[in-house]
Amino acid sequence: MRKGSRKIATLGVGQYFGELSLMDQKPHAADVVTTSPTTLGVLSSWEFAGFAKSNPEVHEAMLKEEARRLRDTDDTLPP
Repeated sequence: MRKGSRKIATLGVGQYFGELSLMDQKPHAADVVTTSPTTLGVLSSWEFAGFAKSNPEVHEAMLKEEARRLRDTDDTLPP
């Protein structure tokens, strides 16, 4: 993932991106560039909302991953 010309994350098999825009319906905060052939699944915000309500354990896992990513980002900031 990159923001402008700065690399902000490297994702691997089974990882996801774009979830913030699904949750708050705001424009994406970063771009994703693949380095190999990639297959993606795409959900609209209304599909995601229904999925999250029907699968609270998955939604909770996504929130925990968001917290981990935020902490990782925070750790890279200067004191």
